Amino acid sequence: MQQAPDLADTLTNWAEDPKEAFQNAFQAMMQQDNPHQAFMSVWYDFYRGHEAAYLTNMTKLGYDGVVIPQHDGVVHVVMFSPEKIHKI
Repeated sequence: MQQAPDLADTLTNWAEDPKEAFQNAFQAMMQQDNPHQAFMSVWYDFYRGHEAAYLTNMTKLGYDGVVIPQHDGVVHVVMFSPEKIHKI
């Protein structure tokens, strides 16, 4: 969240005080049911319209993708960087 392109403007959606706003946004993200939903929350609130910056910052943090389990045994794997995809 801290690397978001329009961080100061986005934080005003959460509170007037930037520190309080960041804490509010962080707490909302942490209440998500799984990592994928938390990542999507950060993207939606802080990076919408800046997808390349989101993916770049996620990989800088060490996240190269996310595994999304679905019902009926289906699993989706979303990679943030195509260089991280390796043939097994």
